[in-house]
Amino acid sequence: MEAAFRTYGVWEKVIQEDRKGSFNAKLINYRDELPEQYTSLELIISELFPEVPLPKKTVHYIF
Repeated sequence: MEAAFRTYGVWEKVIQEDRKGSFNAKLINYRDELPEQYTSLELIISELFPEVPLPKKTVHYIF
């Protein structure tokens, strides 16, 4: 999601509008825990949105 927000120029707006800091808190929590990522849709996403960079690390595939 962050890659898409940055690609489409929305990231800075989200950060600016986070007046309570709740988005930032959730972002920090997410980065600290790094939950398992299911990447079964990566091929479809890369075909539909080639301008959005996909994560370099693939964790798990579900078919």
